[in-house]
Amino acid sequence: MKKDKVVGKPGCAMKRVGICGVQVSVEPNNIKKNTEKCISWAEKAFSRYYPDIIVFPETVSTGFNPGMNVRKLHALVSKNM
Repeated sequence: MKKDKVVGKPGCAMKRVGICGVQVSVEPNNIKKNTEKCISWAEKAFSRYYPDIIVFPETVSTGFNPGMNVRKLHALVSKNM
């Protein structure tokens, strides 16, 4: 895809933008491992598709854990920062 190609009506031009969506399996509450996995997949996506934007799910760093209370989440994040 030519990213510099401008599309749209005259006076209302838009630039094409390449976007990659990445879905990975995560290890619940393992921020370090999940972040390393995301970096690896981002590098793969960039080297293959050269996207302008790479998108990950919002809970990719910790996994979706609806039962975790705020104090436990804060402790987990503080430990991994």
